Amino acid sequence: MVPELPDYGVLLHWPESGLEGIWPEDRELAEKWIPSRRVFRRQEFDGEYYHLWYGSTRIRIRPSLWVSTLAEDLEVGDRVEVLSQMGRAEPMIAEIREKLFDPHLGRIYYLLRNREVDVPTVYFYEDLQRLSTRPQLREPTYTHQPQKLGIDLHLVDPLRTDEFKDGN
Repeated sequence: MVPELPDYGVLLHWPESGLEGIWPEDRELAEKWIPSRRVFRRQEFDGEYYHLWYGSTRIRIRPSLWVSTLAEDLEVGDRVEVLSQMGRAEPMIAEIREKLFDPHLGRIYYLLRNREVDVPTVYFYEDLQRLSTRPQLREPTYTHQPQKLGIDLHLVDPLRTDEFKDGN
């Protein structure tokens, strides 16, 4: 049974099928990132591999032990504002550099980069406000009618359009 996608989770253990369970071109990166606390977005299943995204980087992996997390809408690479929370935090504009899961707390935390410098403080979802916008595609609300030229299209030579000027 394929879960409803997208969903979010972590791979805290190496896949039991080993390297054979990872798309060949993704194996080098997978060896660096799995196992880890990185929160991946499981975007699609192509029938054999799940497509996991971490920011703008994709890893393809066969079904394996997956720990589901909350679906927080912040992603690696997003620009965020750190909220001051009545002066408890220093407000700043930063970029998310890591989205990680703490299995002991059972929640996601974020590490940031401000002006190319890694910020040592750990932030949670409620500490941040996303500034980045992601394009959202929607279903079209209009339909196009095919144009009628009054001639059979198989008779039209696309290199000679001058013969159809003035309705000829």
